Amino acid sequence: LKGRARRMSNHQFALVQFQYCQSLTAQINAYNQLREEDLNELKSQGIIDDENDLSSPKGLFKVVHDQALDDGYINELTAILKNLITIPASGDIVWANISKIVKSACAPTQAKYNLGGGGKGGASKETY
Repeated sequence: LKGRARRMSNHQFALVQFQYCQSLTAQINAYNQLREEDLNELKSQGIIDDENDLSSPKGLFKVVHDQALDDGYINELTAILKNLITIPASGDIVWANISKIVKSACAPTQAKYNLGGGGKGGASKETY
């Protein structure tokens, strides 16, 4: 007689899935622990710090806040922030419009300093 391939029962399949999830969770936890250790090492060496991390909104806000304060535009920044906090959770179009407006308003300065890294003296189209 020909041998028939046995299929896993639902219980066995659920057990395999559970074991896979446990393994994946352990790998994610190991990654997070190593990432935290790396960040702490970089902070202790002074390579990065929480206040000047331009990859996070908090770090960017601190830089914008300090720059506005130093340059005398803190009242304008405050007025802008007061308007931003009125945007509802369903404000997708509003946020998209704000992004376009700010990008357009900053384009001359970005082009002047070539912040976008575009070639031949002009900023690239995407500067963010």
